[in-house]
Amino acid sequence: MKSTAGNLQACISLAIMYLLCLRVATVPICNVVSLVEKFEKEMKDVFHEYKVVNGANGHCFHKFPQLHFNSTPELQRNRSAICGINYVAYALKEILKYQEVLNYDKKQLIGNLALATHRVKDHVKPCLQHVLKHHENCIIYPEFPAQKDTYKLKQWGCAALNHSLQFLDQLLIFLKSNHITMSTMSVKRHFRF
Repeated sequence: MKSTAGNLQACISLAIMYLLCLRVATVPICNVVSLVEKFEKEMKDVFHEYKVVNGANGHCFHKFPQLHFNSTPELQRNRSAICGINYVAYALKEILKYQEVLNYDKKQLIGNLALATHRVKDHVKPCLQHVLKHHENCIIYPEFPAQKDTYKLKQWGCAALNHSLQFLDQLLIFLKSNHITMSTMSVKRHFRF
């Protein structure tokens, strides 16, 4: 009798654990404002380091199209946010690619560029897409210099980083003014026994 009661109790315990594991849980996905603020700080450090390594003490001379949030419909503002983040991700990837060639011995700059590229692609962009509920993969590529002139590449990188920082500042204003901070998502958890 004792072993049957013990087996029954073990079966009931396993059944309860199984049902609890199948429940739908609400878990926080991201705090987009905090994430963008942290990313912007990292980008400022990368920009400063980039200018020191590449000798860009003055202004950056390359022109870029403006990405901004005017008083446009919400869907368009959300699209602009995603387009801007894609722009930043692409620019960082290209800057990293040519810095690995031009300044291969500057490991700290290359490491920080790689980290920033990873963070925007794998953390900031998915969080922003989730919070804004906008998953269209809008792509605006900054024009890369046609000639592989070292001076032009350095100026392009300087301008791309500067423009990215301006965009991140505008993005933070947009997120804060619209009270977009954190989002949660339902996730169904399945565990196998």
